[in-house]
Amino acid sequence: GLDFWGIPYQKEQDLIRILKHSEMTEKIFIGVITSILAPAGEEIVFRKIIYGWLKSTGTISGVVLTSALFAVLHFHLAGVLALAIFGVVLQILFLKTRNLWCTIQMHMAFNLLTFIGAIREA
Repeated sequence: GLDFWGIPYQKEQDLIRILKHSEMTEKIFIGVITSILAPAGEEIVFRKIIYGWLKSTGTISGVVLTSALFAVLHFHLAGVLALAIFGVVLQILFLKTRNLWCTIQMHMAFNLLTFIGAIREA
């Protein structure tokens, strides 16, 4: 239904399709972007900036709202609940450690495992 209405969302198969038709240098570039750059940028934006704005609503509501936004902005409809839970875990990790590097590493590991799975499928 989302295709019909022109609503953008990520399909798991999109990455696999792209990787199937990519040269090795393109695969490496995609891997670096998805496994290193995107997690680092997202953690800065969501854990520091967005949560910083939303924490005034209360810790729990700030965590929930930040995590929901994190999930929705990935445009992966089938994985929105899992992404929201992952966002909660990352936000709690940040609140407990006060160390953004911890959440960046966890996010990088998650994305790297996802990328390796997509490479294996391709």
